[in-house]
Amino acid sequence: MATVTAAFTEVAIAVGDAASPEVFTPWCLANLTRNFAKRANITEDEVPDCEALTSPMAVLRTVRSVDYSFSAEGKLHITDLAAARAWVGGAAKNCQIDIGTASNGGQRFSGAFLLESLEIVVQNKETATVSIQLVPADSSAITEAALS
Repeated sequence: MATVTAAFTEVAIAVGDAASPEVFTPWCLANLTRNFAKRANITEDEVPDCEALTSPMAVLRTVRSVDYSFSAEGKLHITDLAAARAWVGGAAKNCQIDIGTASNGGQRFSGAFLLESLEIVVQNKETATVSIQLVPADSSAITEAALS
């Protein structure tokens, strides 16, 4: 079976406008690098072998929760700055994060996200860059579905 990859343009975030019906628009601040993560938060417990107390204990792991994050970096798109600045510390916004396409088995992660951080950096004789970090308002409410 051939390896199926996802191009940069196939890993994208779109932010909802909170209208009815809601319209999702690609976010230009995420224009150079994009990073999506799904993590299991795991607890560990060591359990002794009561029949051989000098033996190493067994390690039991349990998934306590699942969490997501999306971060991106890029050249500052100045027209997105006011909305991004207001989003930090503000209300959650509905987002759609697509990875892949419908034809290659892609997935969509949807839900309300908070903009946890917004950082702008500029060096002399260069254009400003921006980095953002999004986290779900409620990780249990994130939906995962195949792209269609």
